[in-house]
Amino acid sequence: MDSEKIDLSSMKILLVDDIPANLNVLVETLKNEGYNLSFATSGEIALTTVGKFQPDLILLDIMMPGIDGFETCQRLKQNNETKHIPIIFITAKADTEDIVKGFTFGGIDYITKPFRQDEVLARVRTHLALQKTLRDKDELIEELKDTQEILENSARIDLLTGLYNRKDLEEKLDQEKLRSELNDTTFSVALAGIDSFSDINGEFGEYVGNHVLISIAAILSESIRQQDFVGRWTGSHFLIILPQTDLQDSQNIVENLRAKMENEKLDFDGKDIPFTLSFGLAEFKKGIELYRFLKQIEDELRSSKKNAKNQVVIVESPTV
Repeated sequence: MDSEKIDLSSMKILLVDDIPANLNVLVETLKNEGYNLSFATSGEIALTTVGKFQPDLILLDIMMPGIDGFETCQRLKQNNETKHIPIIFITAKADTEDIVKGFTFGGIDYITKPFRQDEVLARVRTHLALQKTLRDKDELIEELKDTQEILENSARIDLLTGLYNRKDLEEKLDQEKLRSELNDTTFSVALAGIDSFSDINGEFGEYVGNHVLISIAAILSESIRQQDFVGRWTGSHFLIILPQTDLQDSQNIVENLRAKMENEKLDFDGKDIPFTLSFGLAEFKKGIELYRFLKQIEDELRSSKKNAKNQVVIVESPTV
């Protein structure tokens, strides 16, 4: 996800700091970005303002008289109406203990004083982009909830990525197997696994991990041919069905997907999070049981990823 390409104008930010000079610096930094800004000079005022202003992001000072930033954050996260709002702590204290404490209370990031303009802009832009992406997805789901379409699609679509889910993929595999055997044609299957996905979740958390999954799903969906199918197979694996495509042609298609994914990255906190995919690819052979065919791909992809990442592994289909 490239936050530079997402329109974030008019998104709402609440700035909370008891020192007017700090608020002035933040206003000067953010005013040219088109954001809708509001202010609070204490935790008590912030708690009152949030309900009226309904911000998309809160920049919250830690050291304040009365209710400090930690307690303010805790109260916001305990309220069902405000717990979804991301909070970035602003503080002159950058000790590990204080940072960890902030995350424990529900903060998602921190900015240290004195402020650096580029850092403030990058962190704010990143979290607003993530918030907008989630909100747009949630709004779409809400619009569909009261329709028959959501009832029908819920059994076939992975709600996080919008791709086909495993159940629907299994049905499509059955259909391709039948067509292959009736018409004496072939098809290929590619299983794509995100390399080192557990490391991404471990370093940045599942919130960012979910956005990696959403980004990859969008790229795969946009990149496959019109006749192909792609869906979420397991947590961090995607299955691509290539109808009437032999191993040689499918290898070229999948290699192009691998190379395209290699050049993609997710921007988070001013950092680029690169991600790559490894693929297990096999051509279906007439008479093979699907479960054996798929297990062979899964086993060989898992084995090969122990030694190398960002690759296309050609899998020999099991014999009948």
